[in-house]
Amino acid sequence: MSKLVTLVAALAVVTAGPAAALNGGVPDGNGHPNVGLLTFDVDGPGPAPPFALCTGFVVSDAAFVTAAHCITVFPEGAVQWGATLEPGGPTSPVYAPGFLWDDFPFAVGAAVTPALRAVVHPQHRVGWREANDVAIVLFPAGTFAGVTPVELPEEGVLDDLAAMGGLHGQSFRLVGYGSERRQDGGPARLFAPGHRQTATAPFQALTPMHLRLQLTSAATGGAGLCAGDSGSPQFLGESNLVVSLLTASSSSESCTGAQAMQRLDTASVRAFLDEYLD
Repeated sequence: MSKLVTLVAALAVVTAGPAAALNGGVPDGNGHPNVGLLTFDVDGPGPAPPFALCTGFVVSDAAFVTAAHCITVFPEGAVQWGATLEPGGPTSPVYAPGFLWDDFPFAVGAAVTPALRAVVHPQHRVGWREANDVAIVLFPAGTFAGVTPVELPEEGVLDDLAAMGGLHGQSFRLVGYGSERRQDGGPARLFAPGHRQTATAPFQALTPMHLRLQLTSAATGGAGLCAGDSGSPQFLGESNLVVSLLTASSSSESCTGAQAMQRLDTASVRAFLDEYLD
């Protein structure tokens, strides 16, 4: 397990800042069967189990999209990537619940399908810290047969909606497997409950690269995104259309505030994804 210790130490340093999961969400159950958990395995078919890392979503019968910074946190070839679409629940977690970083890494108990490889957007971080924060994880053909993929946006769809005034007052559906902020009479801690959760958040702003949503705390009856589940999708309302995914955030410890989502309708992201979806 010495390799695991080394990799986890590096992971903790690199991912302490990026955002990730649902704070104040509710169990998703079978609500979004095309949203899954990205896993990493340090020894492939060896005795160590896969571990939970990020969220992603199915875009074809053999492809799964997540955040690029989830993939680049490990050196290329250092781990075996995989995914599970099992939702889990409070009494049947997909991975062992625990606190960040005391209990990390979280072993996955659900069946995991190993991936063939992961491909990061070639312009990730070119010109800006988290530019083009998108990666595609490729699986054997038919891995996700029977699962309805998410719908991806046409280029510029969010700009078109903004021009028509259609984003103000618009809510977005959040779905993820990550942590939540807990404060039980002491300092706030991030707890990963081990199952898929869902919540909604309203529109805040739009930039050429990001969709920004206004996230609130569970204490105010809202939902936020916390450390532990980058790559989670944002559905437009209650549709199956995913317009963005969660990228890095400066609010990962408070789980509140306006947080950045990588737009999937930019020309560079659509060109990258289309290369693997044709």
